[in-house]
Amino acid sequence: METNFKFKTFLATLIILVGLVSVPLSFLKANSGISLYVTPSSGNYDVGNLIHVSVMIDTKGETINAVKATLGFNENLEVRSISKSGSIFGLWIEDPSYDNSLRTITFGGAGAGTTYKGSAGKIISITFEAEKAGKGTISFSSSSVKYGATTIEVESATGASYTINTPCSCSSWQKGACGEGNCSSVQRFQMRTCTPSGCALESRCIDDPNCLPISEIEKPSAEEEITTPEEIIPPKKEIVSGPPPEEKIPQKGLLASLGMAWGEICRSALLTIVTILCLVGLVVIGVREWWLFQKKRKK
Repeated sequence: METNFKFKTFLATLIILVGLVSVPLSFLKANSGISLYVTPSSGNYDVGNLIHVSVMIDTKGETINAVKATLGFNENLEVRSISKSGSIFGLWIEDPSYDNSLRTITFGGAGAGTTYKGSAGKIISITFEAEKAGKGTISFSSSSVKYGATTIEVESATGASYTINTPCSCSSWQKGACGEGNCSSVQRFQMRTCTPSGCALESRCIDDPNCLPISEIEKPSAEEEITTPEEIIPPKKEIVSGPPPEEKIPQKGLLASLGMAWGEICRSALLTIVTILCLVGLVVIGVREWWLFQKKRKK
């Protein structure tokens, strides 16, 4: 009896040890912390803009070879296209598809004999259009990750939220005065109203050839200069009938002519000196001739 008890005890212990050593791989992978997420997770867009997003996976060091998920999006977004380009999967158990009426996106990808391990694995790309102003949201409604036949727990599946704005609507530019606001004297100030307020430029300064510099504004223009009656209407000339009067030429005497000649001579220093020398010479010659004449007369 004692021998049988010892054998049974040994056998039970062996079974427990074997069970602990052969723990299923699925149990070890259950708490891996794998994450699915959408990028970019936020942003600002106007109604009508396209929003390009990617569905990604972070395996946190674990190896996977299949992902299946369903995403939902609200009424402010519409799917325009889905792309598998650049995906970590080459085989699709469920081809990526979307339904804008149900507002769902579904896909199921697997490795064609390959596995993936990494922090930024792209599964699919989606192009949305911002349909209405408000918040555009994307969320995971279900997800499943596998390695072979083993299901791996997904710790987090993070969606995205975008701010969608009403597109800016502005009135036409209204002209203001030259130099108004922060404009210079050669610029004209302009204003407009935009909705929503502040969504675009609502005032500006533009160069305007009709705006004059301050220096030109202070003085009157050619049209504004004051003119006298004489400048406006020239005086009339008196018309005299008959033959034109004879022009009187003033008579010049000998002394006046000599005075004018002397004045012309005095304008040049060299001419003045030559003239004086000539006069002195004439005087000397005249005195000598007079002396010789008196000397002959006494004989």
